[in-house]
Amino acid sequence: SLFRWINAVYGLGLPAPSHLLAMMMIGMFILLMSMKFKWHLSLIGAIAWGFSSYFVIIIGAGHIWKFVTLAYIPPTIGGIVMAYRGRWLAGSALAALSAMMQIQSNHVQMTYYFLFVILAVIACYGVDAVRRGKYGRFAKATGALAVAAVLAVAANLPSLYNTWKYSKESMRGSHTELATADS
Repeated sequence: SLFRWINAVYGLGLPAPSHLLAMMMIGMFILLMSMKFKWHLSLIGAIAWGFSSYFVIIIGAGHIWKFVTLAYIPPTIGGIVMAYRGRWLAGSALAALSAMMQIQSNHVQMTYYFLFVILAVIACYGVDAVRRGKYGRFAKATGALAVAAVLAVAANLPSLYNTWKYSKESMRGSHTELATADS
């Protein structure tokens, strides 16, 4: 499938678990380059990020889909940064692809938490736009990113629907025979 192919390319076709570390490093490299760091500093930052102890621990603990979700967060932020820095088409395309893959990894909790980061980034760029009087540029980037978000969610609607449907029957949805009336 397309999702599997994108993950394979993003992981450089490496065997497990090294492909996961490659995904994390590439994502951070993309973010740092979008923030206009020099390439060699971006490379050092990406390697340091990829080998941080938390990521190695969650691979060992078997939280692979959480890891994959986290690997797509930096390039999603990178796309947002690019869009607000004037490259709204390339930035929104990167944000759409990265967000689509992040949602496809089906770790809804991490994606939910990431939405707060997105809102903070948008608010910061909004404040900057107001201060500089660049309303049109901000509106264009925000509109393009909104379309990107809709496309990312739309590409994952079947799995999101099934997750939502299943959640009603799980312990967290509180519709289980294991829960008592007192609990």
